[in-house]
Amino acid sequence: MTRSLPLLLRFLLLLLTACSTPPKGPTCGDGTRASQELCDTADLDGATCVSLGYNGGTLACTSDCTFDTTGCHDTPPLCGNGRLDPGESCDGTPLACSVLGFEDGEALCSSSCTLSIIGCTPLGAGVLVPRDTIGAGFSQSCALDAEGAASCWGSNQLGGLGVVPQQELSTLTPLLGEHTFRTISVALNHTCAVDIGGRAYCWGSDQYGQLGLTERPRALNRTEGLHFPSPLNPMVGEVVTIETAYGSKDCSNTTDHTCLLNTEGEVYCFGDNTDMVLGSPLAGQVPWPSRVETPHRFVHLSTAGHHTCALNGEGHAFCWGSWEQGGLGCSSDPQNEATGSATPLPVLLGLRYETLDTGGRSTPVTCGLTTEKEVFCWGSNKDGALGAGSPLSSSATPLHVSLPAPVVAIQTGGTTSCAVAAGDLHCWGRLEGLPGIAITTSSTPLPIQHPNLPELVDLHIGDPESILVLGVDGSL
Repeated sequence: MTRSLPLLLRFLLLLLTACSTPPKGPTCGDGTRASQELCDTADLDGATCVSLGYNGGTLACTSDCTFDTTGCHDTPPLCGNGRLDPGESCDGTPLACSVLGFEDGEALCSSSCTLSIIGCTPLGAGVLVPRDTIGAGFSQSCALDAEGAASCWGSNQLGGLGVVPQQELSTLTPLLGEHTFRTISVALNHTCAVDIGGRAYCWGSDQYGQLGLTERPRALNRTEGLHFPSPLNPMVGEVVTIETAYGSKDCSNTTDHTCLLNTEGEVYCFGDNTDMVLGSPLAGQVPWPSRVETPHRFVHLSTAGHHTCALNGEGHAFCWGSWEQGGLGCSSDPQNEATGSATPLPVLLGLRYETLDTGGRSTPVTCGLTTEKEVFCWGSNKDGALGAGSPLSSSATPLHVSLPAPVVAIQTGGTTSCAVAAGDLHCWGRLEGLPGIAITTSSTPLPIQHPNLPELVDLHIGDPESILVLGVDGSL
């Protein structure tokens, strides 16, 4: 009896210990979602890709019981679900036309979730003002009125006009949003502008990173367009001007990019860096603003398909990008001729310019207006684009172009160049389709005669060779 008592006590202690052990909690992977789990294997608690903000796809569960959204997608939009999904301009609910920049009316939502602006009453056209207030691209154009409001027309592929619906527009259509811009630039499928506070905005195609987006919207992939102005990263500083461009050396590929100049005289570029046109040694695409490394500080900037040029405070020109056809205005470097120059190089002759313009998506041309009000051009002389009557196919040395005084504006589109001289429009190079001109090319400037042309103060040449001119009365 005295020996069995310790055994009994030990048995009772073991029994009490077993009864006090807490039951085993839920385990991730047991197929039942617990309160601390988002999901568990096939148990998603009713969640779907759509409920998580995507447009469709198959939602799954990871091994740590969190949602696996790799099977979810944003395209095609779920038009008709009553929610504004990426890629849609509306979904069921009409908008007041005033929100879109019109004066009055109601914009209806179509069955394909695009806005119809047929019922909108446009604002008055306004009076245009000179200097960087007009821009022409491949098949689209934009202009600013006296209040800094932008209106665009032409092809709206990938949202390059910043308006809805995304279709061709034959009349000036106000840009989405309320912005007061002081300068605007248009390329193939993207547009950029600078507001009165020095903030830069871009919209349209971002296929090559040419929008320089601070944060890419979740639904915007590299082949989709952004149809509303998106601000650039503040790191670029206060922006003075912004230039958009695209190049093409064959029919299948383009090299879209953007460069800007800030108040510190620094240049930032982004997009496709073919031929080092961005002034960056990085190959391929640079989708963020990249500073051009140079000791020089610039006051004027112009970029084209494969080269970029700028003026310093003394009016001296510097260029970088492709060496081809004398586009940089300096002797080529045989060791780097195939890759281009990422370093801004001084243009030959050392002339002082008050402005210059680069042009050409495949044939580089630059023309500058000197402080003596004379025009010099360099680069490709295809179709007589240098305007000096030279038989040369190209010239890295700037050639003088004879024009009547005073010359107040110059523009080059590559194979076509024009100037506003003595209040009239004078053009050289490819002249096909210009009014009053019976020949297709000219290696020297010819006056363009048109009964409706007023006295001119500014112009812009798009591609293919569309010309916008601005009269002293503000007419476009």
